[in-house]
Amino acid sequence: MRNAQVDFAKASGLVMFSGIVIFCFYSFIRLKELLPVETYGYDAMFFILLILCFAWGGDTCAYFAGRAFGKHKLCPVVSPKKTVEGSIGGLAGNVLGAVIFAAVMNQWFYAGIVNSYLGMILLGLVCSVVAQIGDLSFSLIKREFGIKDYGHLFLEHGGVLDRFDSVLFVTPLIEIVLQFVR
Repeated sequence: MRNAQVDFAKASGLVMFSGIVIFCFYSFIRLKELLPVETYGYDAMFFILLILCFAWGGDTCAYFAGRAFGKHKLCPVVSPKKTVEGSIGGLAGNVLGAVIFAAVMNQWFYAGIVNSYLGMILLGLVCSVVAQIGDLSFSLIKREFGIKDYGHLFLEHGGVLDRFDSVLFVTPLIEIVLQFVR
């Protein structure tokens, strides 16, 4: 479409959002710099796995809770299959996942890395909300541009980027939390 009009609101939003995505990926690299094994006795891999646990665990639990109990649409214009019940299931799953993850890491990998299970529960809740916002944000972009999937590697699952939309939002949050907790 050579002679099509450019919607500057959409274009500027896309540029701004692209900057956020780049910032989020940089957060993974920054975590490795912030947490050298020599200083802390544990590796940043713990936090990278924690991020993935929070993002994917919440998504998975939300999916199954929504399929089993979903009746009330969460945001039908943006993502018609997401339900309030699925969202609550994602919150509960993240809390449970946070506790299990912390217990496993304390027991077998980095003894004493998690001092507060209450802190992990709160972090799990906050990360679940942020992950769901990330998921809805990417769904909004897909709707706005008329895209069903970001790729064809994972058919019917939104593509590869759909696996990382919530990760992109949780990663900077964990990095920010680490700045205050360390």
